[in-house]
Amino acid sequence: MCFVRRALLALAVVASTASSMAGAQSPDPKVPTGRDPGGPAVAIIGAGLDYRQPEIARRLARDGEGEMIGWDFAGNDPRPFTTEAGADPLTKVVLAESQTARLVVTRVAAGRSDQIALALRFVADTPARIVLVAADPGAPIRRDDLNDAARQLPQLLIVVPARMVVADPVPVAPRSAEPAGLLIVDQEGSSASADLLVALADGSGGAIAGATASGRVAGDVASARVVALAARLERREPALDGAALRARILSLAEAKPSGPPVVRDIRQLHGSE
Repeated sequence: MCFVRRALLALAVVASTASSMAGAQSPDPKVPTGRDPGGPAVAIIGAGLDYRQPEIARRLARDGEGEMIGWDFAGNDPRPFTTEAGADPLTKVVLAESQTARLVVTRVAAGRSDQIALALRFVADTPARIVLVAADPGAPIRRDDLNDAARQLPQLLIVVPARMVVADPVPVAPRSAEPAGLLIVDQEGSSASADLLVALADGSGGAIAGATASGRVAGDVASARVVALAARLERREPALDGAALRARILSLAEAKPSGPPVVRDIRQLHGSE
């Protein structure tokens, strides 16, 4: 059973539990009060974050009552909180390089690719159209499974670091030639199996240096930069779906005779907001 079909079966359980927990007391800190800031919504699927930080709290996507839009699939509550080292820096790269992006945050347990699938399905029902998969899946996820997810959720651009993905050695069945909104990213000079390579020259006021110093893998940081670029593009071209946004990003890269295309100055691409 494919990645997202398993998630759809499990999502009914999450939905029924969510309704019973809506008024329950979460052990996590309260979310600071605020209003939705508007702008392109970007979803982060990862270890959660410390949403008490002012620079994050003011960028949280919120519903009409001011409640944060997000979910903790590891704790099964609406507060995807963590103080885990390395959880916040990727988010800060996205926020530094897209001044108008707002955040939809989900938390999944390390090693739980099934929760990543659940989170993707959850995100599809939020305002977010751009997703960064920053969680540790344990074992690499099959690229075909991710392609299936992107085809079933065509409104999403799903950005995944190359280290989290493994190609299928033998395709089980022919795949549709229709492009899907999946983009596998790595640092320039790294994976030949990525769709796009990105330089990490820091134009983000130290956000990239902070992310790499925290122990984040360079390909993860490169992926965060692509998500920020996607948010800048969405602000200008809001009608783009996942596949169109993917194609738009790849059109801005420098093609190579062999290997994936490269973006070396990503902050300058559609940089003003």
